[in-house]
Amino acid sequence: MSENPRHLAENEIFYDAKPIIFGEGFSKYQNTFEGIFNFDTWLQERILAGKASSLVLDLMADTTFLRELAERANFLHKHSISGIAIGLGDHRSRKDKTYDSRNGVYMLSSEVDRQKRRVIHVADISQEWIWRKLTREQVKRNLSKLFNLIVCRGAGGLEHYLDESYEVHLGIIKKALSLLSSDGILVTQLQTTDNDRLPLYAEEMQKMNFGCSYQRGSGIHDTVFDTSTGLPIAKIFHL
Repeated sequence: MSENPRHLAENEIFYDAKPIIFGEGFSKYQNTFEGIFNFDTWLQERILAGKASSLVLDLMADTTFLRELAERANFLHKHSISGIAIGLGDHRSRKDKTYDSRNGVYMLSSEVDRQKRRVIHVADISQEWIWRKLTREQVKRNLSKLFNLIVCRGAGGLEHYLDESYEVHLGIIKKALSLLSSDGILVTQLQTTDNDRLPLYAEEMQKMNFGCSYQRGSGIHDTVFDTSTGLPIAKIFHL
């Protein structure tokens, strides 16, 4: 994953950029993945398995979903959720940052030089440095090395800030799967409107000893306005 020179020319754009999936919480995430995954059911299954806590990674987002998931888990299920979100920019208020930190929710975003108003490193999940930063954050926060749930509801980000190739998205998924616990699940929007490509994802996952359940997309791909339509979705898990 080499540095993309396109980003160097877009410092001003990325400096003020919000994640495309900004301020969207539990209900919108559940609507996106309704056909293949239910977050409440997952929480209930974790509890029935005797798990008192879970660690969640949300790619290409702010902390809104993680915050609401943690509140819901604690209130409805008496289950503890910690998590890390990765997004282009951290636009939380000071109050939200404090609240998140107290509740075990953290965010990684682009590294910026605020005096020069330029980005030093873009929090682009196709770049290796952000994954190294994630590892350091897990150590810093005394979190597990592996996540019980990884979510990538990043259609808008994938469309606007990454190369829209099957290979790039597949590489990101493989990187995320290396951080998935043995009982973990990864749910993602797939970066293709070509439903004929979906079996290729499943075949690649099987090579890595992962199962892949997917739901075909509608082909309506207007992610700027509605990140819940158009793209296929998938649930990936250890076999």
